[in-house]
Amino acid sequence: MKIFTNRSLPYILAGTLSVFGAAACGDDDGDGGGGNPDAGSNPDAGSNPDAGGDIELLRSGTIAITEASLTNPGLQTFAGALVNIGFTDETTRTVPPLEGFTSAIGGCAITVYDVAAGETEPEAADEGIISVTGGANGPFACAFAAGAGYRCQSADAAIASGDAEGGTLVGEADTFTLTGAEWPEEVVGMHLVLNGFAPVPDGTAFPIIGRAGDTLQLFGVPDVIDEVAGPAGATFATLVGEGPIPTGFDFLGEGTAVTIAKPAGEVVAAIDVELEAAGEGFTLRDDEGEGYFLPHTFPFTAQEVKFGCDGECGPPGNGIFDSVLTINGVTTDAPVEGLDPNEMPAPEGSFATFTCSNIAGVVNDAGEVVIPEEAVAAILGTNPTRIQVSVGHLAGDPLAADDGSWSTNVLAGHILLGWATAPVE
Repeated sequence: MKIFTNRSLPYILAGTLSVFGAAACGDDDGDGGGGNPDAGSNPDAGSNPDAGGDIELLRSGTIAITEASLTNPGLQTFAGALVNIGFTDETTRTVPPLEGFTSAIGGCAITVYDVAAGETEPEAADEGIISVTGGANGPFACAFAAGAGYRCQSADAAIASGDAEGGTLVGEADTFTLTGAEWPEEVVGMHLVLNGFAPVPDGTAFPIIGRAGDTLQLFGVPDVIDEVAGPAGATFATLVGEGPIPTGFDFLGEGTAVTIAKPAGEVVAAIDVELEAAGEGFTLRDDEGEGYFLPHTFPFTAQEVKFGCDGECGPPGNGIFDSVLTINGVTTDAPVEGLDPNEMPAPEGSFATFTCSNIAGVVNDAGEVVIPEEAVAAILGTNPTRIQVSVGHLAGDPLAADDGSWSTNVLAGHILLGWATAPVE
């Protein structure tokens, strides 16, 4: 089984940039919503007095603090923290959404990229350090690195990274021992990254499923590794929010409040938002005869597709919108035969990203999102071999500059994630 991490999910929440639609903006008080006095305006964000009042959107972003559970058979015990943070340089966007599918509210926003023609998604941007408190892994901070995007580490420097010389990695036992270390309970649910422990490739991330004293219990260490001692220069690091772990991990229990903050960045102003996570315990109706699907059963024939809660959708959170049901997906047309069910190889010809949402009380009160047949046909027009789908019940604040130069959705809640594979003809 391929070790599950956020790095295998480059598009996990792609499209949440438009969860609340293009109209997201600051409130009447100009404070940007969510009790954030700094998020309503950004006088340095590219105001253009010669543009007749039309300000170009320079940056859009998503900060999503979530707990994810997997739905594919064989992966249903996986659950845990999945943090997705991304800011897009909108000046590099060259591919618009498909005509007729430009809004996620009450419909879908769909973008199709022609890989063969060199079309790519817009470039990622660095908008500064994101600090998060709340959640079972303790306080953490997320920083941007070119080519890797945002990744998160504990605010406790002693467990965030360090010298691993003399540490021992044992394959058969799936353990890593670092004499003298005192691993706290908060480290469970994180991922451990080791460098210098050949034959394990540097940068491999192992889920941490337990700890005792100076020993971490891991998942996925190859059994062929007998016992490897860290040489001089070996290092360790722990990452927060890389994805579910196989034994399950309760990252955001019912009523958990998270605080998300960042200083003013290159374009996006300072953000300071507290959200109570939505959706604890929500499940989906599984009734294909009535048009209700699960993430991993998304159909490969054009038809109306519904994602709806099985009974209650779990408790709402708080924020400008306390209850949003949102579908996010991405396709690939690359061959997947022989790959693990959670692998998404890079597309070869074309691919689609899509977002469809329902804000409770705005679109309907049925606790469901309906993807029209025409939208499904557009998604399937990329000839996908596999479709990655997440269904989230989230609380959020849509923040934006008064001058329209930036927007950012700040989200907290629970998602169900799966991969649908095209039937073999």
